[in-house]
Amino acid sequence: MLNRRSFIATTAMLGLAGRTFAASTDYDVVIIGAGVAGLAAARRLGALGHSFIVLEARDRIGGRTLTQDFMGVPVDRGAHWLHNGDINPMVPVARGEQLALTPSSRAEGRFFEGPGVFAEGAEAVLAQSTEALYAQFYENQQQLATASLADFAKGDSALSAEVIAFAIGEEPDKIAALDVAMMADENIDFTVEGGMGAFIQRFGAGIPVELRSQVDQIDWSMPGVVEVSGAFGKVRAKTCLITVPPAVLAASPGIQFHPALPAAKQAAIERLPMGVFTKVTLKTEKPMDELPIYSIDSARFLNGELHALHHAPGEEVVTLMLGGDAARAVIDAGEAAAMDEAKSVLAAIAGTSAVGEVRGGLLSEWRSDPFAHGSYAHVLPGTGSPRDDFGAPMENRIFFAGDTLGADLVMTVGGAYQSAEATAADIHKALA
Repeated sequence: MLNRRSFIATTAMLGLAGRTFAASTDYDVVIIGAGVAGLAAARRLGALGHSFIVLEARDRIGGRTLTQDFMGVPVDRGAHWLHNGDINPMVPVARGEQLALTPSSRAEGRFFEGPGVFAEGAEAVLAQSTEALYAQFYENQQQLATASLADFAKGDSALSAEVIAFAIGEEPDKIAALDVAMMADENIDFTVEGGMGAFIQRFGAGIPVELRSQVDQIDWSMPGVVEVSGAFGKVRAKTCLITVPPAVLAASPGIQFHPALPAAKQAAIERLPMGVFTKVTLKTEKPMDELPIYSIDSARFLNGELHALHHAPGEEVVTLMLGGDAARAVIDAGEAAAMDEAKSVLAAIAGTSAVGEVRGGLLSEWRSDPFAHGSYAHVLPGTGSPRDDFGAPMENRIFFAGDTLGADLVMTVGGAYQSAEATAADIHKALA
């Protein structure tokens, strides 16, 4: 963590008064992206005594974390949970900020077969399904490298596979079974006081970031130098850390590399498409504390509509969460239709009287964001280990970090932080 003295020293080195950077500028590291990974790497590299500059295309920091006041209630439009709280490295960071963490377990979810009517035994069936799915993974390890999650979504395993696909934001046939099998076992999750986006704003508040600085080109043709350019000018550094999602690098025109990225890197990027996980938040007249934390309409779920209705005790909002094709359909239909869908799910779970308590709605999605192109990257079936290939440094000068590379915490805020810490250590060694 930057102390006061190192922060002042780093700021002085950066020369942040202007927005035009001379070609002779010399930094140890240029960091592209001020999401969780970019901010965490900046903190670590600054603490290690390295000069750096952070370039962020958006007009804010935080990446796919964003807390917005919606009708008087803080709503996370992006990441909301600190998943796998027992191993998540951001949990002690949040506690160090004196933020209250509220435990939230997916085991507290309930299936409904009508308004106010629980589907008896469904939760036990889901638990058994999860055991069956991972037993299949263990018993069929030879097939994991080529199989999709859909290949295991049969018999007792089907329900668990569908729930996992919902959380990833993609259909089971487009998700690599091996990638799922390698993820950390689920345990307690935490929500953060004030919202995840607000927490990340605090986390990055002491880090100098150049906003509205979209990178157009990365030139790594010169020995010992990486030149990054855009409308902001040019920045030269000894190394470059890229923290944007792979889909941003795959986009056209996107960031151009000179020389072009190696074939293996390009192939890895293509094998890591972004899933679509979408939220429709409904503001209610009063908290609906009769609802469990997670509610699922059994009829919709059995029809392949991957969803869950989330309500935190004491909050005057309920949020419909959608994954995969169901999420895409809601986005394509527009915000008004999305609100209607959320109200329909709420009516199926809590009755039409609950819909009468709704005072407004908000659609949150990342598919149309040009700096995200979706929620988080998953691995296509039968494509090997593209996360490893994507994360491999190039000539010990260009490095990668982000939630795509979070080891067993991939696709999470904790994974982004974990990846950044490890990559910062690699950059430190490269600069030694």
